[in-house]
Amino acid sequence: MKTNLIKSNRVSCSKRVALFAVVTLVLIYFGIGFYFSQVIPHKGFETFSECLRLGDFGDGRSSDGETMWIGNAHAIKGENPLPFLMNEKEPEHGIKKAIENNNPYLPWTYITSNVFFPGFISLLPALWWCMIVSLMLIVLMAVKIRQTVFTESKNIFLSTLVMLLCLAQYGFCPSLKFINASLFVTPLIILGVLYNGKKNEIITGLLLGLAMLKPQTAALFFIPLLFQKKWKSIITGVLCVLVPWFCAALVYEINFVQLFLDHQAANLKISELYNQLNPNTLYWGFLDYFIQTEIISSNIGTMVQVIIFTAVTAILSYKYRNASNAVLFSIPAVFSTCWMYCVSTNLPVLALLIMAIVLLLFREKRLPLITKILLMAGIVFLIMPIPELIRKIYSPIFLPLLQRSIYIVLLAIVLKYEKIKNVTIENKIK
Repeated sequence: MKTNLIKSNRVSCSKRVALFAVVTLVLIYFGIGFYFSQVIPHKGFETFSECLRLGDFGDGRSSDGETMWIGNAHAIKGENPLPFLMNEKEPEHGIKKAIENNNPYLPWTYITSNVFFPGFISLLPALWWCMIVSLMLIVLMAVKIRQTVFTESKNIFLSTLVMLLCLAQYGFCPSLKFINASLFVTPLIILGVLYNGKKNEIITGLLLGLAMLKPQTAALFFIPLLFQKKWKSIITGVLCVLVPWFCAALVYEINFVQLFLDHQAANLKISELYNQLNPNTLYWGFLDYFIQTEIISSNIGTMVQVIIFTAVTAILSYKYRNASNAVLFSIPAVFSTCWMYCVSTNLPVLALLIMAIVLLLFREKRLPLITKILLMAGIVFLIMPIPELIRKIYSPIFLPLLQRSIYIVLLAIVLKYEKIKNVTIENKIK
């Protein structure tokens, strides 16, 4: 009796320690992001920014959010924001000049992103509004993650732990620090895929459609919906892109195809220039070495990788189309870090992979010890900033490849046991 009580106390104590440790990590990451956020003036910001060198597209005096607001402020006045963002035109009265070499988004972005960076109010209130709305979305995401895990596991501790692990990803910190669009795009994607079901098709489509502000992160998530025949979700998501895009072309009096090509050409031009001025800051996928050394252009490298990883995502999404949302959408989550340029702000979508790994560890009690160790080490790897920091200091070529390779290995393990589970179910039915 006493032995059982001691064991129970030890288990309870270890659970409390685990929760405390992850809560502390969440507070540290979000705390750093808030402390050094652009909307909170601080003398040490530039020093901190230079030390980390994570996704700083500005000159230490301007945030990603400010650049987005400048575009929105012009778009809301009926002006094509691209010439102002490229500094080919002087800004309207009351709007600051955009920083040099900022990376313009695609044309529909400056319409739909007014939800997050309102161009019809002044800059500082708009940035605070973005942070408040983004944090609300992150809280909703956390609640949905906990609810989803609890529904499958019926375990309060496990669902709480997974929720905290998903929040304890370092990518949220630079998103806060630079007020990057990933701050709200990540929770939009995760909420969208976790709501995925027959009753919520329009909600899923709307959330993923809004997340298309960053298509390099969000676009692959529509592929599993295609094989699940979630037509309402797909149509809703597509309309969230097409309607503002066509409206912008109509207002600017530019052909909508030309409008897209202009924005895309500007984006590629700035990406190439930025890569020359700030080598090893952006990660360009598995062809990173060839792009960084200018053996091939980022345009060609990106196109090749888009074709390859779109095909791989499609094949795997079709094969595992009946898997749980966490497992199925871990596929586009992982490959979204490989197919185009990527920085730390894009990585929190891997919360879906964290969910899939923890649920696998909970469900499969007879996993080989080495597999358990690999999966648990993988979770630590996913939430720590070590790979992102080390690759910039020591090996800008090798370590990004290792980092993404580990993501793919973790996904492969999850899919392997998902296949075993499906086979077992089919045998029981027979």
